[in-house]
Amino acid sequence: MFDTKDLPENEEFNNHVSMVHSWSEHAIGFLKGRFQSLKHLCVHILGERPHKFATYWVTACITIHTFAMQCEDEV
Repeated sequence: MFDTKDLPENEEFNNHVSMVHSWSEHAIGFLKGRFQSLKHLCVHILGERPHKFATYWVTACITIHTFAMQCEDEV
């Protein structure tokens, strides 16, 4: 069987996807290093309410991180 990911015309696309994947993994790792609560955020997303809780928790950590980065730049 023939795999389309190995087509020469897909090589550039695959490289971009690989870079984005790497950047997102690094970002997640950085956030988990800064906010230990994210390492232990175990939520069984079985409905809308737990999904919102997890989304708000991660969003709050990103917001605090962004604010801290801006404050560090000002010093």
